[in-house]
Amino acid sequence: MRTVYHTDGTQYLLCKESSESSLIRDPRSGEERYVPNEKLTIADADDSSLIAAASGVSNPVRTVLTASHNEEALGLLVELTDREGLSVVAMIDAYDYCESDLNGQLAEFRAAGLITEAEIYGERGYEPTEMTKSAIESLRSLPQQSVVNS
Repeated sequence: MRTVYHTDGTQYLLCKESSESSLIRDPRSGEERYVPNEKLTIADADDSSLIAAASGVSNPVRTVLTASHNEEALGLLVELTDREGLSVVAMIDAYDYCESDLNGQLAEFRAAGLITEAEIYGERGYEPTEMTKSAIESLRSLPQQSVVNS
């Protein structure tokens, strides 16, 4: 699959190509349609079709997903959001993180713009950014599905 651009500048994923038209998919909606080839430009080799596909997910949610490499990291971000920030001491006391692992995870969150340093009850801590609050709210609004074991 390759990335293409429509003459209006919109990015699409190329699904099928024939001599006259191509089937394209909008990564934001998943909608597919045929368009004349002359209205499309193939993207540079550096434009990954997988990155184009991911662009259909909102930027705040993509950032949370890429910065949270496992459920513990995601859980830490949810806790920071729900509790509107935590001190580093409180996080070390409450969660199964050693200090160096916690510092590494917090550094990743800071680099991604998901948390900011703050003073919490007189101690150094971190609080979620508006982007994080928005992303967690979006993720929580998704329907829960129960898992059935076979």
